[in-house]
Amino acid sequence: MDVLVGVDLGTYSTKCVAIGSQGELVAQASVPHELAVPQPGYAEQDAEAVWWQGLARGVRQLFAAGRFRPEWVRAVGVSTTAPCVLPLDDEDRPLAPAILYGIDVRAQAQVRRLEAELQEAFLQEHCGQRLSSQAAGPKMLWVREVTPEVFARTRRMVGGTTYLVHRLTGRWWLDQYTAPGYAPFFDIPTASWNRELIERYLGPGLRWPDIGWSTDVAGEVQAEAAAATGLARGTPVIVGTADAMAEAVSAAAVTPRHLFVMYGSSIFFIATLTAPLRSPVFWIGPGLRSGTWALAGGMSTAGSLVKWCAQVQRHAGNDEDLFAEAAHSPPGSHGLLLLPYFSGERTPILDPEARGAILGLSLSTTRGDLLRAALEGVAFGVRHNVEAIEQETGKLGSIVGAGGGVMGSLWPKIVSDVLGRAQRLMPGTSAAVGDALLAGVGVSLYPPSSLNDLAVRLARPRWVEPDPRVRDLYDQRYAMFRDLYAVTRPLAHQLSRS
Repeated sequence: MDVLVGVDLGTYSTKCVAIGSQGELVAQASVPHELAVPQPGYAEQDAEAVWWQGLARGVRQLFAAGRFRPEWVRAVGVSTTAPCVLPLDDEDRPLAPAILYGIDVRAQAQVRRLEAELQEAFLQEHCGQRLSSQAAGPKMLWVREVTPEVFARTRRMVGGTTYLVHRLTGRWWLDQYTAPGYAPFFDIPTASWNRELIERYLGPGLRWPDIGWSTDVAGEVQAEAAAATGLARGTPVIVGTADAMAEAVSAAAVTPRHLFVMYGSSIFFIATLTAPLRSPVFWIGPGLRSGTWALAGGMSTAGSLVKWCAQVQRHAGNDEDLFAEAAHSPPGSHGLLLLPYFSGERTPILDPEARGAILGLSLSTTRGDLLRAALEGVAFGVRHNVEAIEQETGKLGSIVGAGGGVMGSLWPKIVSDVLGRAQRLMPGTSAAVGDALLAGVGVSLYPPSSLNDLAVRLARPRWVEPDPRVRDLYDQRYAMFRDLYAVTRPLAHQLSRS
């Protein structure tokens, strides 16, 4: 029996799956972990305790199910949140917690400096994006300028997938899709590191991973990793990718004209293109394989708002109870309107100093009203992104939703109602499934053309249709949503800076 193992490290858990050669689910496991927020605007994780131990524990749990043996594993695929910045010393030991993706907005001064010095035309041509909290390059510069004692000992700064693949194989790799996230230090036209900019802003001496496609074989599981995980020594490991792309693979949403929407702790968007374009808002770079391109965007908070609602209201039940309360609140949340910018915002406003706001509170506001307003606020943000994407790409075809947020019915229904468009939901899948499928391609167990069929077989797709009865209401509230940000933006920036 041939088995493929996929591992995805998300914001709040590490998910692992084992898939058989016909695309059947053999085993799955999940290891919860936390996101550290040491101060407003920061988002960090411990690379050893969270990243590596999450992978090792999750894979061991797969084997503990007793449904397959280590020698049956043909290949391993890994994805993580991206792009992240982890400083490592000469012996590849972490020097500080990893700085996470766009939800960490600490490097605003470095973003402004790099944008002023490099100019938008250069960034568009060579990096495929304006700089924002999503870009890892400014965070690398932040490490040098704000924590010089750490930077003096730093020999590498890597992301999660690169780090975990190294822990498994001893090799350093980064995939073409994720690499532009390290703007401005990765050059898209040459698919290589920009050594001139690296030396100008970070100095000499840093070591950088090799660049490959996500399905390239990075190396084989080494003895130490085999002992920690239970994997057989010599098992191939692919280069891997970012969690959003792996999730898009698992949702059968990496063909042109699809718009993939990942419902997670944040929201991520990927539209696969057949040719590159320049965008003043979104991130453009290579796609999953040669000859494809990806337009990507992301909102900073989504599922994390659900956790916040539960925490501040001291909700002791499970998420199902909380969502049931939200379902009893009508469309419009009894007059509440919420801006979901609790950790700044990525696309389309590119405003790391944006802040959350709740308008319309009254003494009759319930816990369910507040959660529904949060879900509606995220949905308005999704609509804002979809409209902005289609302004640049033209009308898209199917909207495909996946991730933890589509496991229930309320949230994706609200999004479809706000968009006024149907969605194909893929509730039975995950980025870990995409990792396993990509690993199968990497060792030639599957042809790339079979990925969509295998993903659909695993995911059990369903459709959600918009309710035309609420379209006028949500059109009005969406206009108010856009106005609320415009009106409160100056005050939000003052509060952020204070």
